[in-house]
Amino acid sequence: MVKTGNLNYNYFANSFSDRGAVKKINQDKICLRKNSVENGEALLAVVCGGMGGMARGDVAANTVVREFSIWFRNHIEEVNAEPRKIMKEWTEIIDELNDRIWGYGKQKGIRLGTTLTAMVMLPDGRYYTANIGNNRLYHMVGNEIRQENEQPSGEKGKKNKIYMGCSELVTPIFADGSIHTGDSILLCTDGFGCMHRKKTGKKLMEESYEKDDDIRKKLEEVIREMTKSGAKDNISAILVKVN
Repeated sequence: MVKTGNLNYNYFANSFSDRGAVKKINQDKICLRKNSVENGEALLAVVCGGMGGMARGDVAANTVVREFSIWFRNHIEEVNAEPRKIMKEWTEIIDELNDRIWGYGKQKGIRLGTTLTAMVMLPDGRYYTANIGNNRLYHMVGNEIRQENEQPSGEKGKKNKIYMGCSELVTPIFADGSIHTGDSILLCTDGFGCMHRKKTGKKLMEESYEKDDDIRKKLEEVIREMTKSGAKDNISAILVKVN
């Protein structure tokens, strides 16, 4: 449970990841951290999907997760006081990581890359997100579920699928919002997003939870069912539920 410093609500958060029914390894990497700041506790959630079929996609995903975790530990106090720094600092991190992964691939003669969805939530309920690739971030307000990070359409109506480390330049999609009592936020890789079919996602987000571990158990139950049903991709999700 993470209590806020300024508002009269609390929220629970947890995660689960599985390699699915087909893949031999899990190239997804996830990170869920909280840290005390001046007016309460902040939360960081990161979901990265190493590129299926590309060599060392798990290395790319793990590199991104690790660097965002380091940023959160070292800079959350500073950005909590001045949130407008978040997008600037995240842009710098993403550019540096993209250069590093792209350069590593060129040096080794391999293709590797990763998707990214990151969210930081501050104690007053404001959140900021960055997205690259085909992960999903859903925010449920009342009975309405909206996707916060939908990729823009490219030429001929195709989705613009640019992944970190797969090209010299990458452009994240940034968004921000506020979370309130009764809201839920779900971050997930494409494996979960393709399988969950809004009905399952809505049920997950509507449910009540009494502790963090309740969320983990429910995510594990749902993802294990996906695996039994023959899910071909790695499946990962993080759920935040506000009470």
